[in-house]
Amino acid sequence: MTFWIWGLPVTEAFIWSVGLGIAGISGQYIIGKKSHKGYLVGMGTQILWFIFAVQTKQYGFILLCSLYFGIYFKSWREWRADERKSEHNAP
Repeated sequence: MTFWIWGLPVTEAFIWSVGLGIAGISGQYIIGKKSHKGYLVGMGTQILWFIFAVQTKQYGFILLCSLYFGIYFKSWREWRADERKSEHNAP
């Protein structure tokens, strides 16, 4: 499916790319607001990027998605561990 905006072709892949990019940026924004939930958004976005990569045969993205997912997961676990320590040590 392709349609045109301002004389430029807009494909389904383009729409997915922009949407997933916005989702990823949203996750980073949430992390910046000091919430571990941003990492969950990031992990979810990477799963969708993985599916997108397979569907569009952009196999290089699969490696990148896996690496990003791993980093988000590790960071999320560390954040949660620090959060639990601070809750445990609270007066």
